[in-house]
Amino acid sequence: MKSAFLEPERAVRHGEVCVISLAIALAFTGCQTAPLPRDQALSRARVERDGDLPVIHLSGTPYEIGYQHGRLLRNEVRAHYRSAFAFMETVPKFRLFTRFQVNWYLGRIWDELLPHVPKDYLEEMRGLADGSGVNLLDIHRAHAIPDVFPTHCSVGAFWGAATEGGRFLQIRNLDWSRSLGVHNHACVFVVSPQGKRRFVNLGFIGFIGVLSGMNDRGIAIGQVGSTSVDQTHDGTSFIFLLRRILEEAENADAGARIVREAKRTVGINYLIGSAREKKAIALETTARHFAQFTEADPNEAKSPYAVPLTNAVFRADTAFDPVIRDLQTCSRGDPKKPGLEPPDGSAYEKRYLWQADMVKEHHGRIGTNEVFALAKRIAMKSNIQSVVYAYPEFWVAYAKDDAKAADGEYHRFHIDELLK
Repeated sequence: MKSAFLEPERAVRHGEVCVISLAIALAFTGCQTAPLPRDQALSRARVERDGDLPVIHLSGTPYEIGYQHGRLLRNEVRAHYRSAFAFMETVPKFRLFTRFQVNWYLGRIWDELLPHVPKDYLEEMRGLADGSGVNLLDIHRAHAIPDVFPTHCSVGAFWGAATEGGRFLQIRNLDWSRSLGVHNHACVFVVSPQGKRRFVNLGFIGFIGVLSGMNDRGIAIGQVGSTSVDQTHDGTSFIFLLRRILEEAENADAGARIVREAKRTVGINYLIGSAREKKAIALETTARHFAQFTEADPNEAKSPYAVPLTNAVFRADTAFDPVIRDLQTCSRGDPKKPGLEPPDGSAYEKRYLWQADMVKEHHGRIGTNEVFALAKRIAMKSNIQSVVYAYPEFWVAYAKDDAKAADGEYHRFHIDELLK
């Protein structure tokens, strides 16, 4: 990974390029943007609330979806951006020049990501900026944050002979920096993008990337940050790959193909569950390496640290592919030492092994009660979101104050009701 600091000459050039690029973009898009019937676009969107959790329905072109998001949640978007950048200014390496240096750093990361960001997402961010009044450059910089602040999570799927009645159940605990404060800006996005699959993004106000969600075909996703030395920012961020899965995939293999064929950035373990197929796939990835696993996978069984089980696929940050594991720094990995280090610490012992224990103890009787109990048991102090998928239903909880998300109130939704 390159230095976190930009030399002054390059920082000036970066600012000049951003201004020139923005001017060119406005020159070419201004005629298109001015007559846009924004009132008509807003009429196709609405905000509801489930208790204190906003649920926003968005539809149309990428620009319209972004504009609806920004305009209908204008005050909340602006508040989220103020808090996010205020936090970034407290990070030790930025304390000397604070916001100026934050902009340098995130701007550099975004410059590397930019060539690989789908054009539709750039248009949506432009709409978000116009609707909210937040500077477009700040929106770009904010979408670089997930690539530099790893998530530490748990994901799992259970079905068939392992569950009660064979029901497909999936868990996703998002463990991330509580100081970043994204959980204070929680939102459920119900999105009907023009020409793509409809989906629900269990996300955060002002953020168009995806960390958790389900689409109209019952494809549900989650991921785990799995840091390694094989990383770059010259690729497509995982937050956009996850969104593409929801927008494009009608089965688990199609979702896996999106990740496999992409030019990736940082180490991520993915879990793609397909309730209609009753199938789940775990993906272990770095920038240059990719490994795919299914239930009771014989390749997984070759690892002395894995617990492959029938009708179950689950992950924390430990990779079981030997090439990827040898590159990992998470779970006490040391790429500088020869051989593979046994995983150690709570990520492996609690978030992974405790999932295996639950499957073995309750095999054939796993229901939603068992999955909720599992989510609560494996949640770390950093747990800011907890999701239980049981297509066509799902439940989501967000952290409040100092409490873990899994210890709080879950909001129940039915995807067919949301998308009707």
